[in-house]
Amino acid sequence: MSALYALDGLRVARGGRTVLDVDGLALEDGGVTALVGPNGAGKSTLLEVLAFLLPPDAGRLVFDGRPVSAADAPACAKRVGLVPQNPYLLDRSVAANVRLGLTLRGLARRAADARVEETLALLGLTALAGRHVRGLSGGEAQKVAIARIVALRPEVLLLDEPFSYLDSAATAELAALLADPFRLGARKIVFTTHDELLALKLAAETVNVVAGRADRGSLLNLYSGRLDRARHSFVTGGLEVHVGDHVTAGTRIALDPAHVVLSATRLDSSMRNSFPGRVTSLAEHGGEVLVGADIGVRIHALVTHDAVRAQGLQPGAATWVSFKSNALRVF
Repeated sequence: MSALYALDGLRVARGGRTVLDVDGLALEDGGVTALVGPNGAGKSTLLEVLAFLLPPDAGRLVFDGRPVSAADAPACAKRVGLVPQNPYLLDRSVAANVRLGLTLRGLARRAADARVEETLALLGLTALAGRHVRGLSGGEAQKVAIARIVALRPEVLLLDEPFSYLDSAATAELAALLADPFRLGARKIVFTTHDELLALKLAAETVNVVAGRADRGSLLNLYSGRLDRARHSFVTGGLEVHVGDHVTAGTRIALDPAHVVLSATRLDSSMRNSFPGRVTSLAEHGGEVLVGADIGVRIHALVTHDAVRAQGLQPGAATWVSFKSNALRVF
């Protein structure tokens, strides 16, 4: 699949400090992408860049195969819809809020009314059309904010922490709604979250955003600690792991679950990191199984169903957890 967005050497600075520093990143055309990382990592800043609302201070941004200049940004922005983390709703009815953008774009009243009706039905909000927004639940208000953007029929739908402050039922309902961009009339959905498990469940593509840097892979296995350069190791939460000999600095490590190997006995291999542990959880993910284990810290591995059956992996079962030192990213 081709890339819809491509970022190369992209930098954004605020107050003299670099808040976004992306050497190279491509986002697939179509499907759902999750930008995953802790609060303050730069996820919202990256989303603003993707919405063409924040011009980068340096670097190259390509959208739909064409480099985007400052002069191109306004036209590109009309093809993208951004729902902020705390969207402002007018002190009016649900229908009036969804109609707002259409009115601002000069759509005729009859056409706007038809679009509002169609969009409310699409998001399951028809029964709430006449209700004042002050009487909405958190999940309902979030759906209204999304409906207001969807009514504009953007090609790309960008959502900043859409699941914040929602209970489990509202989260499940919204996740089901966002699972298929085409259902909402979009070709692509990108959302930010600090919930790695939710990202893995909903998105076909995940991007890590930590300390302003963005790259692919999962942040499920993310740990803070200290580097011991003399021992070529990293100590976190009482667990010491070997890192690559070339590593000279860093306060965090990350490990993709796909690079974690589980076995019934300790492996005789070149992997320098091997720990006994116990299985704590199993969850379906993309045709494979995400296995949680306790080795002194919580760690996740992505394995096949055959491996789960062959090793008898189930909560409470003993297992060995192994991974290569060069599989660890230190930053």
